[in-house]
Amino acid sequence: MIPDPISIEKCPPEYDSFRDEELDGQLRAKAKAELREDAGSRDAALAQIREFIAKHPQIVRCRTDVMFLLRFLRMRKFNVVEACNFLELGLTAIAKHPECFQVRDSVEEMNRFIRAGVIVPLGYNRDDQLVVLYRVAAVDTSWMTPAQIIKYAYVTVQVLGEDNRFQIGGVELIFDIGGTSMAYVGMWKLSDLNLLFVSADTALPARIKKVHVAPMVPLAVMFSNLCMGIISTKMRERVVCWDRSDFAKAVEEFTPTKVKGTCAQQ
Repeated sequence: MIPDPISIEKCPPEYDSFRDEELDGQLRAKAKAELREDAGSRDAALAQIREFIAKHPQIVRCRTDVMFLLRFLRMRKFNVVEACNFLELGLTAIAKHPECFQVRDSVEEMNRFIRAGVIVPLGYNRDDQLVVLYRVAAVDTSWMTPAQIIKYAYVTVQVLGEDNRFQIGGVELIFDIGGTSMAYVGMWKLSDLNLLFVSADTALPARIKKVHVAPMVPLAVMFSNLCMGIISTKMRERVVCWDRSDFAKAVEEFTPTKVKGTCAQQ
């Protein structure tokens, strides 16, 4: 369980521990098969990453609770060196771009963005991956900014990341770009796009399994091609582009049952 309140002391007097009963049999088997995770590898890796944090001269404050650190270890399949590097890159991004990664918004501002429905978790699919929808048409360019979109994507991952199922199963993204307008394209500077996609590789501890992009209408195609030139090769290999008719059929394969009809219609 997560300590309440969550401590950001880099070297606390004692650490919490993972309870194996937090994983059901199916989730435990998935973690073992896909992430090489078992009680032994988990305990050893947690000890090593905590030692890394405690001895790092540039890390002043950092969470060391189990659920936070497991995000990075699971993200890198318990390769401790890579997990430590990912954590360090994430902390650097947070310090360098506070406007994107530090939430100082009022509750009213947060609720306004949430109600707009730009980023919508839909539920888990048959492969036990969380499906998350991003709706370009819901972006109100009169008051929303790229920094806000990056920030709330980051917040979404932080909230969802407190769950073992999300950490182990990963996430499947649907980018609904049918509402792409000149105003939407114009709001994104190249530096904003670069930060968005670099942060996906360095600051967002989520196992992105696949990215669906649809529908491929002319303006959206132009903008998507620009984005494809920025994202990493590894991420590019996970992107699938759909036209509207094929996407409506494909929805049956990768979305949760309770939202299939709604997704297909949209």
